[in-house]
Amino acid sequence: MIPNFSLAGSVLSRKHGLVTFVHERLELEWSLVDQSPEQSETEWLCVDVAGHNIIKVYKPPRSQFTPTAILTFPHPSLYVGDVNCQHVNWGYNKTSPDGESLDSWATSHNHGLLYDPKEATSFSSHLWNVGANPDLAFASFDQDGRLPDRRVLGKFPRSQHRSSHITLPRQCRSQPKNLGGRKILGGQIVCFSAYNTILFEKTPLNAQNDYIF
Repeated sequence: MIPNFSLAGSVLSRKHGLVTFVHERLELEWSLVDQSPEQSETEWLCVDVAGHNIIKVYKPPRSQFTPTAILTFPHPSLYVGDVNCQHVNWGYNKTSPDGESLDSWATSHNHGLLYDPKEATSFSSHLWNVGANPDLAFASFDQDGRLPDRRVLGKFPRSQHRSSHITLPRQCRSQPKNLGGRKILGGQIVCFSAYNTILFEKTPLNAQNDYIF
């Protein structure tokens, strides 16, 4: 276990698997919602954190993405993970059948891609010295048509992946708290996987160092 984090859910696998941790310090409500069935090619794990459905996804490179591979959850929802699907919309030179299926899935469910071509790629191959974007994030639009902010950070230790930082609007479900003399308005960082952290609005910026691992 990781100190100061609660294990919110996991999908076990002999080769990869998924895990979601929620930081204990600010005591936001969370619950496991659902997860992929055993032996599913595409693995996913949904945890409700402060009213947000946060879904971690992993699709192995050699598997096929189908529109029914992942359940769709109501707004507000954030899908993030290593999906290994190529599409020109997120920086590849060509679109693969899996990339086309993933893009169609997002469009049909009114989910927007969190991608900025000016950001660094989410993966950098040491062998070929090229970048790619297998790690993606999609989110449901808010009532004003806005999407969460995503920034790609530095490389994750001992990995060719880069971590990303996603800011979600805070759901008004908790009262202001005072921790160590600091008032925090229900803000919370959720460690979603080794490569992604989710930051709720109203969290002090210097809190990043407290929660990202």
